Amino acid sequence: MAAIRKGDDHDIADAAGVDLEEVPGEAERTAAAEEEEQRKLKRASTIARILTVVMTLSLLILWPMPMYGSGYVFSKPFFTGWVSVGILWLFFSSACVAVYPLWEGRGTSSHTIKAIWLDITGKKKPQRGASVSRGVPIETGRSSPVEAVEEKMGEKS
Repeated sequence: MAAIRKGDDHDIADAAGVDLEEVPGEAERTAAAEEEEQRKLKRASTIARILTVVMTLSLLILWPMPMYGSGYVFSKPFFTGWVSVGILWLFFSSACVAVYPLWEGRGTSSHTIKAIWLDITGKKKPQRGASVSRGVPIETGRSSPVEAVEEKMGEKS
């Protein structure tokens, strides 16, 4: 990933009157910022690895192994409770993993489904949401930057 470099479009952006600093993700990155990001990523990676090992050892060895050594036999009510808690755990974790993201994205999903339905039925062209960059609405439907550059270059000649 570090070997991937962006092309230099400053001449096109200048001719089009676009400030690359205002385009999300297009700001110049310094070497210090790259090093800081790599340091944070390495730290997060180390934490994730350590937690993975700790959780694996805890859940697969430290917790179940003493149960094998004790020779305890579950009674029918205890086993029923154990299985019930396991099923409830699965139900709630499934809700968190599957249902919660759907609930969070309900606005976008309803807009998408409505736009698809309107497009299929031909009742109305779907409206695109207004593009906003740093709180300032961006005009949509304009010429691409290359065409805008050609137009401005033609005006200067």
